[in-house]
Amino acid sequence: MRHFKLPGSRMGLLRKNGLRLLAAMCTACLAIGASAADHYPGKPIVLVVPSVPGGSADKLGRLLGDKVGKSLGQPVVLDFKPGASGLVAEEAVVKSAPDGHTVLLDQSTITMNPVLLKSRMRFDLLKDLRPVSNLVRFQQMLVVSTALPVRSVQELVAYAKAGGSLNYSTMGSGTPQHVLSEQFLRSSGITATHVPYKGGAAALLAVASGDVQFNFLSVSTGQGMAQSGRVRALGVLDGKRASKLPDVPTFEELGYRDMASSWLGIFVARNTPESIVQRLHQEFGKALQDPQVRETLAEGGMQPIGNTPAEFMRQVADEIAFNRKLVQEFQISVD
Repeated sequence: MRHFKLPGSRMGLLRKNGLRLLAAMCTACLAIGASAADHYPGKPIVLVVPSVPGGSADKLGRLLGDKVGKSLGQPVVLDFKPGASGLVAEEAVVKSAPDGHTVLLDQSTITMNPVLLKSRMRFDLLKDLRPVSNLVRFQQMLVVSTALPVRSVQELVAYAKAGGSLNYSTMGSGTPQHVLSEQFLRSSGITATHVPYKGGAAALLAVASGDVQFNFLSVSTGQGMAQSGRVRALGVLDGKRASKLPDVPTFEELGYRDMASSWLGIFVARNTPESIVQRLHQEFGKALQDPQVRETLAEGGMQPIGNTPAEFMRQVADEIAFNRKLVQEFQISVD
């Protein structure tokens, strides 16, 4: 086989043309990204929620979706896909077209799934979903059954240490409510039996009916029942008292530290153009700054965050690592 060597001038020309082709391809890619942002959104945006209607995600999605939809000129509609600790909704977004028209609104449970449900996951959270922004951190509260003869956290602990039997409800194993409950039990030195339910509403109703004795849940979800007297609120997390429950002390006031907080954030499918990711971050961030939105969030025990995609990515990765330690420490497993 004979080998031919091109003259230097011809070789230089090929290199020069190759560089021009590469530059043209890069320019085309940038143009496609810019074009995607220019024509976005071209249809309604679907906000996929991994829970049933009525919870914190539902309320936040409707509140922000209304503002974002008006700003973008397309409606934001909620699509509820509960099941499998959020995996049903998460996988639906992973498989969606990476065009920013399908957005996941998920809570901090998502960072527990790679630890507890790794064998069931058919996707990689950090590779197949793009974190856009942690929208809010929301206050959690401890409520007890009114049939229980306690009116404070101290009395609840004393009741358990005196031999009183306790069961607690959650939305499922590995959820923020489960972790909070185990942290509380460990800190207070008492024991209780975990009873998981399918959804936060069912877990709360179990307390109201007396089927279980206590439950950790978001202030926005539980404060109505607490105010009406169907359940009794004993403590609030996140550093300050809830605006609509001013007589309920914080856990920090009671001497409990480093209790886990919960949040709600948005994600899109990988390969979503960077320009669209930034547009979503910008629009939801703008909605969080609206005075009416901030007032409503405060009343519901939610604190606006709105961090950047890069910051949210680091947060998610750090929480997955932290949750691995928690699961080992508290011996949490999927029921």
